[in-house]
Amino acid sequence: MRKGTLFTVVGPSGVGKDSILNAAKNKVDAYFPKRYISRSAEVDNEDFIKVDQSQIDTLLKEKRVAIHWYAHNNFYGIPIDIIYHLNKGTNVIFNGSRHAIKEYKQQFPELKIIYIDAKEEIVLERLKKRARENAKDIQLRLKRAKFDIPTGSIIINNEDDLDKAVIQLLSVMH
Repeated sequence: MRKGTLFTVVGPSGVGKDSILNAAKNKVDAYFPKRYISRSAEVDNEDFIKVDQSQIDTLLKEKRVAIHWYAHNNFYGIPIDIIYHLNKGTNVIFNGSRHAIKEYKQQFPELKIIYIDAKEEIVLERLKKRARENAKDIQLRLKRAKFDIPTGSIIINNEDDLDKAVIQLLSVMH
């Protein structure tokens, strides 16, 4: 039996990673794991499982995460059940971190990286609109957005038409 392919979607805050993933969910036969995240549950585009420090300790101790990383003072974890889905031949795709790709690749050498990009002014507008960060934090995120695109990434531009970006993602996953 063919194993599934593991994809991670990365890119700066505000490029539309969650919007693209949410729009693709019902259009492709793939597993979209719900991430464990330690930040507060805001009203935005992301569906995740909120965890506190004691839950994080338990998840790590019981090896219930396949991949984890820390970014923006928060814990992020991908559930261990992705292994089951990959082994049964299902593709798995998750919203990851550009800064943790090296660690992902150590655990999953066949990982495919999908880099979502958009112009800075578009990202700025989206960050303001989602109102999750204050002005200082938005500037920090924009500064961090200037990051080399990981080698071997599949690049999807998400500047104008979300449907176009979703179609590109779906074509990469087939």
